[in-house]
Amino acid sequence: SKLQWLIGPALSPDGDRAVYSKLDVGGGTKLWISAVAGGPPVQLTNDQPATEYPGSWSLDGSWFAYISVQDGKLNLTKVKTTGQATPVVVKADVSYDNNAVPVWSPAGDWILLGERLYSPDGKTDRSLGDHHSEGYAFATEGTRVYGMRPDDGGETLFTVDIASGAEKVIGKVGAENRPKSNLNPATRLSLAPDGKSVVYGVAKFKDNLWMLEGFAVKSGLLKRLGL
Repeated sequence: SKLQWLIGPALSPDGDRAVYSKLDVGGGTKLWISAVAGGPPVQLTNDQPATEYPGSWSLDGSWFAYISVQDGKLNLTKVKTTGQATPVVVKADVSYDNNAVPVWSPAGDWILLGERLYSPDGKTDRSLGDHHSEGYAFATEGTRVYGMRPDDGGETLFTVDIASGAEKVIGKVGAENRPKSNLNPATRLSLAPDGKSVVYGVAKFKDNLWMLEGFAVKSGLLKRLGL
């Protein structure tokens, strides 16, 4: 039997399905979808020649954005989550500097890959700015992203405003908290629905799961009072 790795599982917005890449050592890497309740997994796409890496769901759960590799080129791709669906290339021959998965905005207007924003129809793209994060997570309202980058021997947690590109530093943690995956591209930051914690993987000699809490940017009266 072949040695297999399951990479970068992503839970659907309603929590009933998961999409993940399955690496067959000596074979290929393809996306599969499974029901949380059980049952046989189904290959997500019908794109046999391509190598398929982890990604993220659209908020309504009908689409999945990911990186596909074919003929040596990286393509930002989306596909319906029905199983065995035909992929749609959002942007062909993309490049980016980190090992993060594509992240779909909860507002539905952008897919963030590396530090570039792409409209889901592929007609528009623009830079988020040079913030050097190892991964991003959209805030629940979709107007900001959270990021983490190496800085002074540790990791700096910050937010970036999508419209202006303005950055706000939230705080710093130790270098042992650095987001990383042993199999890339698979780095993912996941924000809790209440916006008060973020979960991500840390790969050293073994994989660890970390959660940062209590960092949500304050607003309204608390912000004005400095509390």
